[in-house]
Amino acid sequence: MEESEKSFIIASINIVIEAEKEEEKKAEADNNLYNEYDVWEKVEIARSSERPNAADYIEKITKDFCSLVTSTIHFNFSFTCALY
Repeated sequence: MEESEKSFIIASINIVIEAEKEEEKKAEADNNLYNEYDVWEKVEIARSSERPNAADYIEKITKDFCSLVTSTIHFNFSFTCALY
């Protein structure tokens, strides 16, 4: 193995190690952030209407998404109307 290949491998390993360290720091910071809240406050954060929902994610991963059913009641009504 040539010296340049060894240097490249060592540099690559160092990059991976640094990335893992950064991920650990971020995970620890996230844990510390939520440790200062009590259980009920965590529930309120989880239920917040400001958090993204399924429609937000679908909108980001598709271009022309059209929901066929907005609710069960609407679907039943539409289906019933279509039969007559």
